[in-house]
Amino acid sequence: MNRKVSGFALLFISLLGACLSAQTTWTGVNSTNWNTASNWTNGLPGPFNEPTIPAAPSGPNSPVVSVFTYFNFNVHNYGTLTIAADGGVSLFGTFINYSSGTLMLANTATNMLIEASGILENYGNILNHGTFSNEGNFTNATIGSFGNNHVFSHSSGSFSNLGTYTNFGQFFSEASFQNAGTFNNHNLFNNNGAATNAGTMHSVAGSTLRNDQFFTNLPNGAMNISGTLLNNRTLTNQGQFTSNLGSEITNSQFVKNAATANWSNQGLIANVLCAIFENKGTLTNTSIFENEGFVYADSPISPNLPANMGSAVVIEPGNTGSLCHNATVGLAANNTATVDGLDLANNQLDFCTGWTLLVNGLPSYSFNGCASVGPHIVNVSFIDPSGRTTICTAIVTVVDDLAPILSCQSTLTIQLGAGQCTAPANLALPTVLVENCAVTSITNNALAMLPIGQTQVIWTATDQDGNAGFCSQTVIVVDQLPPTINCPPAKTLNTAPNQCGVLSQSPQIAGDPAFAFDNCGTPTVSNNAPTMLPLGNSTIIWTATDAFGNTSTCPQQITVIDATPPLIINCPPDITVQSQNTGCQAVATWGAAIATDNCSVPTQVFSISSGSVFNMGATPVTVLVSDASLNVATCQFIVTVADNQPPSWSNCPDNSIITLLDCGDVAVGNWTPPTANDPCLAGVASNFQPGDVLPFGQNLIEYVATDQAGNTSQLAVSPSPWMPCLPWIAPPTSW
Repeated sequence: MNRKVSGFALLFISLLGACLSAQTTWTGVNSTNWNTASNWTNGLPGPFNEPTIPAAPSGPNSPVVSVFTYFNFNVHNYGTLTIAADGGVSLFGTFINYSSGTLMLANTATNMLIEASGILENYGNILNHGTFSNEGNFTNATIGSFGNNHVFSHSSGSFSNLGTYTNFGQFFSEASFQNAGTFNNHNLFNNNGAATNAGTMHSVAGSTLRNDQFFTNLPNGAMNISGTLLNNRTLTNQGQFTSNLGSEITNSQFVKNAATANWSNQGLIANVLCAIFENKGTLTNTSIFENEGFVYADSPISPNLPANMGSAVVIEPGNTGSLCHNATVGLAANNTATVDGLDLANNQLDFCTGWTLLVNGLPSYSFNGCASVGPHIVNVSFIDPSGRTTICTAIVTVVDDLAPILSCQSTLTIQLGAGQCTAPANLALPTVLVENCAVTSITNNALAMLPIGQTQVIWTATDQDGNAGFCSQTVIVVDQLPPTINCPPAKTLNTAPNQCGVLSQSPQIAGDPAFAFDNCGTPTVSNNAPTMLPLGNSTIIWTATDAFGNTSTCPQQITVIDATPPLIINCPPDITVQSQNTGCQAVATWGAAIATDNCSVPTQVFSISSGSVFNMGATPVTVLVSDASLNVATCQFIVTVADNQPPSWSNCPDNSIITLLDCGDVAVGNWTPPTANDPCLAGVASNFQPGDVLPFGQNLIEYVATDQAGNTSQLAVSPSPWMPCLPWIAPPTSW
């Protein structure tokens, strides 16, 4: 121990000669503050001052680093260096912690970094409650002690334990980790570098050892696992390995139990999918060995064999058949059948990487021509990711299972001939593009006569081995033949009632359509007639359309005439007018008749004009109504001239109209007859005329005037009575 310290001190002294200009020693007379100058014999440490923590500090206080700094360090026997919670040290030079010295990282906020050029040798105690990072060279001497909370060993550094290392935190190694002492793991040890164990490693229950690179337990090493071990790269056991009851070991890459090794398993070993577990030493398995990957049992695993799951493989000496299987392969289009290792390998290898598979020493092996059809024995070599080669034999059976490959004309269009409704299936043979041996027949499923429309024709080519190849051809039969149409003859039609035309759906038109026929079915007949055909000449185009859109047309001449006379709704009513005193006539007036016509506004003509003078009596008036097509209708009404005024009288005689002749029996009337006044006087009648002899007594002379209308007017004259000489007898009252 003293020689090692002295040798390292010589190295340290040589470095001081090259780099340092002064040395300062801690006195600690004022406080624990590192940055108080009066705490040092030679002022504050700087980049070129070596701080020394003496064996027994002259002051009552141990130094505390409260800022991040960088120096060479010496902590002498019984000296203590504490790195405060908010402090830190970055070591570029040399740090010597003597056998009774103490390096204290106060808590989780404390940091210590050994830079790439730094050296730290520990002969005393390191109490790490913060983060201890190594990028340089760390040696824990045989008498050293390391109590760890969090360690990073970076890829540029190395970590060597010759004493006792107890890990209660997390240890991450990216560099070289060498244990020649005792390593006690209570939490997480994660190896991402090159780790070797020549001493004793204990991983207690609840802890985890994780290997992501290379971990070797040397022949004189001892691994004692009670927690979890995760191997994600290469774990090699050359010494003593014990996995205790409750432990769990999971291998996802490669585990080697070497010939010199002795492994005792009382926990769980899980060899996951694609992982490799190689046993050449002694593996005593009294618990569970779950295998989903590959186990090389070069030496027996007993007493409990691995429990295989899925496509797991256990390869024992002389038994490699589980690595490969027989296969059947067909001749390809180039008349060659080719197999590679995956075609013959255990199904698990479909998911595994890093393996090299050879068939008869080649990455792939080919059989050529129809003569190669049949079974062949081949050697399959399996080279795993570690470089180990295993060979098994398999039977490859070559078959001709390649169907002929045909090329059909994709689409063929056939026109129907005259009078045809189907087309003969005159189809050209397809082209055989690929066939290994020989085609014996080519057929199709087409009918002898193909219907109109699209037909999918399937061609089938059969070779000598019964393989059938297919191609599809679309055959389209089209009908482009127009139907035949004959139009009805020209027609002359009268307008429909109350219409000035003819409805196109009238029986005269729709009931007598054009006649049409087609080669395929009955065509649809239609025309372009408007809803109503107007007066005059119209040409209707009749169209025949078949089921496939082919059309033919013909014209029909339709002449529409108007033979419908106007309709007189109301004729003027009969008229009666009174004659006027100026004569036996009167003026009569009236309005127009009410009349309609189906095509035009009718005109009216009266046989006697309104306002004419009419004679006494009844006179008929005729109304003639005509339309634009000279169709006429008539009606009649009566104009009657009436006289309801009786004649009047003038020049009436008085009563003294009797002349007595003597006193005899005779009296003679002598008067001038009254005048009857009436423009339409028909006559005057009287019971006496002047000069008539009047009877005795009272006489009444009456006149009656009658006009042409039968009106009468009476006039009575009563002359003075006369008395005859004889007694008077009254005349009868009725005379």
